[in-house]
Amino acid sequence: MDSTLFSFIWKHSKRSQLILLAVTLATFPLLYVTLELPKRIINDAIGGDGNPVDVFGYQFEQMQFLMVLCFLLTGSLGTVTIILLTILTAFLSTFTYGLIGMAVALIYARLREIKEGVGVDNLAAVFE
Repeated sequence: MDSTLFSFIWKHSKRSQLILLAVTLATFPLLYVTLELPKRIINDAIGGDGNPVDVFGYQFEQMQFLMVLCFLLTGSLGTVTIILLTILTAFLSTFTYGLIGMAVALIYARLREIKEGVGVDNLAAVFE
């Protein structure tokens, strides 16, 4: 039996945990973009000063910039990625909770063995 719960989980789901870590790290830039776009829409496109906005060498008027940002927000792959990441996280957390349940059951069974193997008289003798 493993000494800690972390070592038990790591031993039985190392591959899944590493895949989840890689997917999470790969989606951080997309998550940042999907969080940055609404801020840019509010601050620059809607609340802008009316001057043209320069983005990667292209000049956009305020209304054009708003349309481009709204298109990027609704059409971004970040939304799909977030949905897939949520599904994968739910799957792996369910798997991890299953492993925790197995560990608790094993600990319970081991404690039952110990309890049935040692009587009250033997325990009382320790304290005499």
